[in-house]
Amino acid sequence: MTRLTVGVVTKNRPDTLRRCLSSLALIADLLAEVIVVDDTSDIPVDAAIRQIPPAVSGRVRTIRQANHEGYIVARNRIVREATTEYVFLMDDDAWLLEGACILEALALIDDHPRVGAVAFAMATIDGGPWDARMQPAPVDYPCLVPSFIGFAHLLRRRVFLELGGYPEAFHFYGEEKSYCLRLIDAGFDIVYLPRARVVHAPHATGRSTSKYLRYVIRNDCLGAMNDEPLPVALISVPLRLARYLSMRRGVADPGGLRWIVGDLLSRVPLVWRDRQPVQWSTIRKWRRVRRDSPRWIPHGDGRDVQVSESASRTISVGITTSNRPQRLTDCLRSLALLGDLVSAIIVVDDASDVPARDAIAPLPAAIADKLTIIRQPEPGGNILCRNVAMRHATTDEVLLLDDDTVIIRSETIRRGLELMHRDGAIAAVGFAMASPDGAPLPSLMQPSPARYVCYVPSYIGFAHLIRRAPFFQVGGYRELFQRHGEEKECCLRLMDAGYDIVFLPDPPIVHHVDPTGRNLKRYLRTVIRNDCLGALYNEPLPMLVFTLPFRLFRYLKMRRKAGVSDPGGFAWIVRELARHLSSVVRERRPVQWATMRRWRRLRREWPAYDRPAAA
Repeated sequence: MTRLTVGVVTKNRPDTLRRCLSSLALIADLLAEVIVVDDTSDIPVDAAIRQIPPAVSGRVRTIRQANHEGYIVARNRIVREATTEYVFLMDDDAWLLEGACILEALALIDDHPRVGAVAFAMATIDGGPWDARMQPAPVDYPCLVPSFIGFAHLLRRRVFLELGGYPEAFHFYGEEKSYCLRLIDAGFDIVYLPRARVVHAPHATGRSTSKYLRYVIRNDCLGAMNDEPLPVALISVPLRLARYLSMRRGVADPGGLRWIVGDLLSRVPLVWRDRQPVQWSTIRKWRRVRRDSPRWIPHGDGRDVQVSESASRTISVGITTSNRPQRLTDCLRSLALLGDLVSAIIVVDDASDVPARDAIAPLPAAIADKLTIIRQPEPGGNILCRNVAMRHATTDEVLLLDDDTVIIRSETIRRGLELMHRDGAIAAVGFAMASPDGAPLPSLMQPSPARYVCYVPSYIGFAHLIRRAPFFQVGGYRELFQRHGEEKECCLRLMDAGYDIVFLPDPPIVHHVDPTGRNLKRYLRTVIRNDCLGALYNEPLPMLVFTLPFRLFRYLKMRRKAGVSDPGGFAWIVRELARHLSSVVRERRPVQWATMRRWRRLRREWPAYDRPAAA
């Protein structure tokens, strides 16, 4: 069993220290040692330690600082004194609710060498979560974070010491960000476990707000001067100083800004001598992680994803339909091939003239028992309906189908699901389209012309497997599009969050492409409008300036090729883009340049999927 050292820094808080140390009885079997650093308390901590359970007190070693040096210096000392590979650092006003959270964190960091630190969620005294804004990330899934909160965190001792530990010049506050930036620069991840809750009951008494604000901004500026590339620091330090004025409102501290600037200027020679800026790519990754809270994908030793035998291997199926009851019936009946693989079937009826529940033919009991039909009160488009199906799904993986698809071989879905279970980096699997006789359609109508399993930039929406967590992490399908083009836009955001899209060329799935009822003018207008909107929402601005005009004029080329006369189409598209401009400005989150380069490469090359080794 992996054992760890627990470190606690304390000063003049014997009651909270006693509660903190007593809670360690929950993990007594994991404890190699508990190091308590007394930062010059007025009353020594020995009395508090004598009142904790013997299973913990027998492992406590106290170190009393000769002078008050602050908790940052004390934490560095704890890690140096520790003898185990992993060190769990706590504030003295934090305590454990259960031992499982430490077991989970310890297993994670022990199994995955690229994880450099584990962040915990803050819980209130009654065990409930703090406000999401007070957590390392505002999400409920394990994710990458740019930093942890120092009240409770798990570290790798060797890595911590190699990177120089916490910056002792900070004295108080902000040391976590500086260390985590260097940790990311060294190639490690910081993982946040939102279900691993540790109580934090910070004492407001004794804290000077003016002093707190001074140190927070001073240390933030020092961190930028020490760690950021010079062009970034020259811009960010003045912005941080201006932030102090914004934070100070309501606090009387007229000399605060002068103190911060004076202190920074006095440290410039020392900073310049010791400065070791991180790479530009580290700054970009840090900002992306802070913005997106990307789901943590276990990888590092060949994407070492392992699926336990008890893991759920069933899927939900979501089907969107509108006024095609016979096609829907055929689609539902084909699901019988999947047997017990399907645990739930959700049909979203986009306000058909005759409700789908009344229009479909009788179904086998094995299908009817799993079927839920959700009728939309008014037409919203298949994109909205797909999001509804995803919200009602009950499994981690969901198979989304158009109502005019028919599954002809169960191994198609089983192979796709096996890929996803073996590789946590795969967010979606696309399938090949077949004609009604089962023959694959021409390669130009497929996600890729490759006849091997490969990475692709997008799938075709008629049939695809997708993970719910990444789907909702990136916001799902953009309902503004209503119809057409949502797959590419969603896949671009999935790739930017670190996921892969894989194409499975065989066996194909039948797609009854039914042109009846399709208004070609409306189709071309909507396709180009949505392609332009996707660029406006997602592409870096310099790229957008060049690509948007090409997308608009592509409409004229497509219209001419289709032989469609639609003189008002171009003006309609431009008006639509102008109408949605406020939404674009508000919600625009451009992807990284690296994502755009990879997306274009995948569209051109279709590299073979490098299947991870079996567990």
